[in-house]
Amino acid sequence: MRILSDSELLGGGSTANADTLYLAEASPGKGKTHALIESIPALVRQRKHILIAAPTTDLADDIKNRVNQNDSSITVQIFHSQLYPNQSIKKLVEERLRNRISACVICTHEALRRIDPKSLKGWVLVVDELPKVLELASFNLDAVNREPLFKYTEISDDRLCITRNQKTQLKSRFKNTATGALQPDSTLSVPESTIYKALLDNHYVFADPVDKKGIQAFRIIEINDLSSLIKSADECHLLCATYKGSILEAFCDFWGLKTQKSRFTPTATKYTNSERVTIFPLIRDKKFSASLAYTEYQDGVWGEAKGNYMGGQYIDYMLGKVCHVVKDSEVLAFKNTRVRFSWLKYPKKWKFSSFDSRGVNGYKDYTECVILFSCNANPLQRQSFQNLQAITGISSEEWERRWDVTHTYEMALQDATRTNVREDHASDKSVNMYVPDTHFSTYLKQHMPDAKVDYSLAEEVHKPLKPDDKRRIPSQVHELILELAANGLKMNTKIAREVLERTGHKVSRSTVSKIRKGE
Repeated sequence: MRILSDSELLGGGSTANADTLYLAEASPGKGKTHALIESIPALVRQRKHILIAAPTTDLADDIKNRVNQNDSSITVQIFHSQLYPNQSIKKLVEERLRNRISACVICTHEALRRIDPKSLKGWVLVVDELPKVLELASFNLDAVNREPLFKYTEISDDRLCITRNQKTQLKSRFKNTATGALQPDSTLSVPESTIYKALLDNHYVFADPVDKKGIQAFRIIEINDLSSLIKSADECHLLCATYKGSILEAFCDFWGLKTQKSRFTPTATKYTNSERVTIFPLIRDKKFSASLAYTEYQDGVWGEAKGNYMGGQYIDYMLGKVCHVVKDSEVLAFKNTRVRFSWLKYPKKWKFSSFDSRGVNGYKDYTECVILFSCNANPLQRQSFQNLQAITGISSEEWERRWDVTHTYEMALQDATRTNVREDHASDKSVNMYVPDTHFSTYLKQHMPDAKVDYSLAEEVHKPLKPDDKRRIPSQVHELILELAANGLKMNTKIAREVLERTGHKVSRSTVSKIRKGE
């Protein structure tokens, strides 16, 4: 990759456009961060100061080490909570920015969004990976649990607001910690403290109508306005894989920001040796979702697949198909934290990782990759998209599409490129990727244009069982409960735990009791 010379690096400072975000958009592993690190010595010679914000503490540490290895003469300071656990990272970073002792300062995205924009004057800001600009949270509360909320708040035009003259009283329920964070009074519940803090931080909190069961949803929309940070820095560069179609792009348009190509854009932005990659979507006609994953299906047997399958959930069936194909190969699998599969007797060569793998290294030898997660919007989040439409003028459908790109497909791309794909021309090994549906394969093809898509494992979703009541217990689980009781297990709690261990199917004590009684 060609590194820019000192003369080519000239620019920025007073000549930079304050309303411009400089964009280095390229696939993961194509050299964006490398281009930045190689360019830092020339920037320092121009008496520029660089602030780098990374998404995780691990990635921040990695960048610092790489900067030092490239040029040990450059003074680099890094600040995050693991290094300074009882101090305000915000204050530490702001102090270094104002005194300009260090040529390069590194922090996390979380610290960046809290600092005073004025302290960025005279600095080149580089944001590594997409920062969070939109966070959604919700709580479903019954009458008893929502009543305390209205001690300090009231509902006006479907929004929860702090009652007049109650803000000081509400603030007294929180105290500032040494780190600068607000710590709630221990008597406040999690919904109370979260909603109150959102209101004190001037975020949107919407109160939905009470439903037939007496439940009321409270939805928090937190918009992290980065425009003042971008405009205050001499230059702001974003290094990312997917800006187009992202949530950040929509907000940058809303904030009136323009984009130009960043000096840190690598020569190759996509994988050019991707013909060795085969992508296997597992569903043909639907988007994979949490509700689909845990739906019980009639046709849920794995055949020759490895594992003691007794469940019947569709995600088990999908994993079973992959197990049957990969057999004893080393497999790298990415999943949500709520997906355990602890009951499966996988080969020891299976390696599970969190679906957010940004900055994770050490997986380049894997040529079999399983991606089975989805962060598609839920009904309450879709309702929040309706509110965002009113706030920004951007349609709710557009917000949902961008949510999928940022929270699902971008994460899948990060996962897929942890594997041997990252070696690109340095390897000729075949790489197989097993993804939930055709939307995933279409998205990955944008970054691996020569990859093949094999539909041999893809099928239409089977018709779900129609339970007679709210929940259908698979016959295998029913039989196992009776078998455990007959073999001497007396406590329903122990039977339920054993069922979970063996089948992955969670049953309550009352359900076990009813089955034992023949109800």
